[in-house]
Amino acid sequence: MRRRTFFQVATALATFGITGCTAPEGVPADRLARLARGINMSHWFAQAPFSRATLQSRHAADEFRTLRRVGLSHVRLPLDPYVLFSERNPARLDPDRLPLLDAALDMILRADLAVIVELHPEDRFVDRLATDDTFVAAVTQFWRALAKHLSARDPGMIFLEALNEAHFDDPPRWEAVLRRLLAAMREGAPRHT
Repeated sequence: MRRRTFFQVATALATFGITGCTAPEGVPADRLARLARGINMSHWFAQAPFSRATLQSRHAADEFRTLRRVGLSHVRLPLDPYVLFSERNPARLDPDRLPLLDAALDMILRADLAVIVELHPEDRFVDRLATDDTFVAAVTQFWRALAKHLSARDPGMIFLEALNEAHFDDPPRWEAVLRRLLAAMREGAPRHT
């Protein structure tokens, strides 16, 4: 029932229109067009307790085809970094869980929907970024590895978002952290937006 309700709401939203992206300089128009109408895929790879069964069964391919059929052009896929990230080896994406993300991306892309992959951690993760330079270095390595992994996919269909709702009390600190994350993302996926 929950899945059915989600897609009924998504269909209604798509019917009435979801827009709101402005054109950043240098981003190809066809990529921006992919971001015109979309929906957030909450409680799949973030914002919910991790379970292999949940990750495998949360959504079905026909649901994404329906989203595309009603006019959506992308989904935003929040990703709790701890699904793939280990501080002990931050440049290594969890090999047992990575195929689950890849399968989800494949399913979405087969429906001709672009995907914004965005880190969506819990508050304690963001709090550590705001205060711990060693942790920032680890997350930077993680983003580089994740971006490199995602770089094998079409840059017109996969978009990267550094961090959801970074609530740093120190804006210069956030700017410095963001510059490091973006540089690592760019290094890992130089053709992607």
